[in-house]
Amino acid sequence: MPCGPINTVAEALEDPQVKARHLRVELQRPTTGTIPGIAYPVRFSKTPAVYAKAPPLLGEDTESLLTQVLDLDEPTVGSLHSRGII
Repeated sequence: MPCGPINTVAEALEDPQVKARHLRVELQRPTTGTIPGIAYPVRFSKTPAVYAKAPPLLGEDTESLLTQVLDLDEPTVGSLHSRGII
């Protein structure tokens, strides 16, 4: 059974292998600037990994998911807000 340590992001960024393979990436957040992240470890010469944005903040994508994916209308989303559901 494979096993290994479970690291925080800060611990992972300090790992010698992460440093040796230059796996640290800077990800953009619209409200807080850049945050560090771990790059995809597999490198492809013709299709390199692309890091478009940082993981969303808590609730950042809620409204767009409700309206675009679940096809809820604005009044329904507003009702969810006013009742404290979202």
